[in-house]
Amino acid sequence: MFNNRNITLCILCASGYERADTPALQAERLDLLLASIRTPRLGYYFPEDTRILVSDDFSHNKKGQKDCSDVCKKYGASYIINPKWTGPCGNYNYAVRNCSTEMIAMLGDDQFCTPGWWEYMIYFIEHNPELKWGMLGWSVVFVEDLIKVGFYDNRREFYKDKDRLLLYDFNSLPREAIDKKWCNWDKPRFRGCCSGTAFIIKKSLWSRFGGFFEELYQFDEDYGDNVWNITEYCCVQVPTPPIIHYGGACEWPPEKPPSDVRWRKAWEIRPFVPVKFEDRGKTAIGKMSERADLESVNFKPLIYAPYGKEGNIILDLGCGKNKRHKEAIGLDIVGKPTTDADIIWNGGFERIPFPDNSCRLVMAHDFIEHIPHVVWIEDKHYEVPKRLQPTVFLFNEVYRVLRDGGLFEIGVPVEDTARFQDPTHSSIWNYKTFDYFSNSYEGFKEVYSHKSNFKLIRREQDGQHLQVLLQAVK
Repeated sequence: MFNNRNITLCILCASGYERADTPALQAERLDLLLASIRTPRLGYYFPEDTRILVSDDFSHNKKGQKDCSDVCKKYGASYIINPKWTGPCGNYNYAVRNCSTEMIAMLGDDQFCTPGWWEYMIYFIEHNPELKWGMLGWSVVFVEDLIKVGFYDNRREFYKDKDRLLLYDFNSLPREAIDKKWCNWDKPRFRGCCSGTAFIIKKSLWSRFGGFFEELYQFDEDYGDNVWNITEYCCVQVPTPPIIHYGGACEWPPEKPPSDVRWRKAWEIRPFVPVKFEDRGKTAIGKMSERADLESVNFKPLIYAPYGKEGNIILDLGCGKNKRHKEAIGLDIVGKPTTDADIIWNGGFERIPFPDNSCRLVMAHDFIEHIPHVVWIEDKHYEVPKRLQPTVFLFNEVYRVLRDGGLFEIGVPVEDTARFQDPTHSSIWNYKTFDYFSNSYEGFKEVYSHKSNFKLIRREQDGQHLQVLLQAVK
């Protein structure tokens, strides 16, 4: 049975070898990566009982080592220094030897993890205990690709603002990343070696191979070769919220370059599956065709839903069995056949799984009264119970997904018999409540974190229900 103590997260760093084109020092890069892992965001938490081990390759840079050690203490990570310089493969070998767990997750230091990156991978492992694998890889988006579509102006922007990076999530990334299928975010697939320095291995296989070949520069390339050619196992790239990869933050010192330049060239052209060096392409295609597909394995579909044209989506929140628009995408807390929901969604506590400004109409009929105004929860990350405001969070989310001029259509019970009869009604609404969301009450935004800007278009009572129409002003 899998538990968090069965896996170690290893991070490779090299405080003695800085690249001139990297705009952050090793300790700063490490701080950004660990912040992206340890900072609770959108309800995702990295489990505290999972050990993080940072392995620093040998150097005489004592200040760099102390800075990295201080960063590790800040985030509760262990810090070790390789007793001899080995390069990336040897450094990971040293880290793996210091791990007592069978599963070892590996990350380079020059990366940033979006919320949910760990949960989806662990979900995949827990729900596929019989699946044989040699390496499981995360979805990775490269900064160079983000520059191509204008997400960044240049590479240096990646390290420019840590607070800005911590706001990124799966839905924040440009739509092109999904449309162009830079990585598999829809279903698992077999790979010879998985993209980037972000994957999980089994220590038993590592031992069987004698570790990473230390004369190679790219450890995942070497491990992928071993997995594919020597065993009956394979590599599986798992659909997860992505890791943003800067693309190289340490370098070989000039006195000891990689001994086999073929491998550096092989890495540059990034073959699909590393088999025999001289005949990688066509052999890989043949091997892939012999494999059974991965359609039957369990994975957790990502919350992003690429429906409709951007800015023209219609949502029905809490749609139940009665969608109110033929083009609407239904969201509800349970799916089919209990409801007609296309997406399972815990309203008020989860983000609406659509990009900013992607919707022209959001409907919520007989729904918002089921969302509590305020709740307190016990949370191990906070000394006192955490105060949540699900209603305010919901309105902020609706505003976020609506385009400028988009409409929020609401129907909510306001008469006592309708409000209190249903025991699942968690909040009380009346004629004046919506003034709070149309900027009529000073201080509501500052005190209660209300971020939206709605204009009240219509408000009228129809029997026991109040019908309200709000318009997003951006």
